[in-house]
Amino acid sequence: MISKRIAFVSAISFAVLALFLLSSAEAASPVLNTPFIEPDGESRVDGNQAMSFGIDYSDPDGDFPDSFIVHFEGVSTEADLECLSGGCLDNTNPNGTWTVVDMTQPLANTLVANVGSDEISYNFVANTSGEYACYLSCDSWIASNVRVNTIPILTDDATVTPGAGMPEDTYTLSITYTDADGHAGAISATVCETSNASNCDDPLSLSKSSGDESTGAVYSTDFTTGLGGSITVTVSGGDTFDNAEDSRTATFSVDTETPWLKNPSVSTTSAGEADDVTFSVVYCVFDSAGTGDPTVQVTVGSAVHAKAAGGNKSVCKNGMDYSVNTTVA
Repeated sequence: MISKRIAFVSAISFAVLALFLLSSAEAASPVLNTPFIEPDGESRVDGNQAMSFGIDYSDPDGDFPDSFIVHFEGVSTEADLECLSGGCLDNTNPNGTWTVVDMTQPLANTLVANVGSDEISYNFVANTSGEYACYLSCDSWIASNVRVNTIPILTDDATVTPGAGMPEDTYTLSITYTDADGHAGAISATVCETSNASNCDDPLSLSKSSGDESTGAVYSTDFTTGLGGSITVTVSGGDTFDNAEDSRTATFSVDTETPWLKNPSVSTTSAGEADDVTFSVVYCVFDSAGTGDPTVQVTVGSAVHAKAAGGNKSVCKNGMDYSVNTTVA
């Protein structure tokens, strides 16, 4: 009787042990290792770059996942993974590398919340009969250290109008800026003597005047210059995240020889016969040394009067005040 009881208890013990071992085997979860991203080795990718992700999958029971995806922090984008190992082809062994196949690779600009500043963060989720396995932890993200931003382009069409003018003219600088991500441009320019690149005006800042950045917007600014002769404008900039790869240049010229007159004035607008009237004007020229002594005249009726030079004026380049006092006939 005792031996039967012992046998019965032993049978129960073996049954419990078997159930324990069976439940332990059923509880085994897939293991994910060695995640990777392609293209690899990049710190930045364009927004329209197709991205691939993969990871090694291992299931102790040889179970295929019901679903296997890669998803991304801050966005709803996800992509399915497919098995590349030989056992997957005949449904005998799911263990091996799983990856996003070519035709379903998501574009980089769909993988971050903020194109320009954000880096791609991702993780994998394998679902096997309601059991979820992720890389390390399902509440963490894998940092790729890959930022998403398309390098903006400055088209080689920078122009200054007019292409030739006088020292006090207003000039307009314009250029086409394109950013596939639609970012606004931060565009600046330097204006320097062509023969002496260290002699420059204050830098210029350009703003959008027409168009759309994603297809090409015109950025421009109006400016004056204190320089003369041949002048080179160099335009550079980007989208505040990355600079355009190329700066662009344009040239124009400012007349240094032709003088001009400004601020004409008369001492009175009403005068009688024999009243004295003073006529004044400021004579300006860029290169006073190379243009010789000026002669400034005023014609009153049919009489021509030479004006006498007075003091220097700061209202223009090499300004000189000329005036004449005459009696109205």
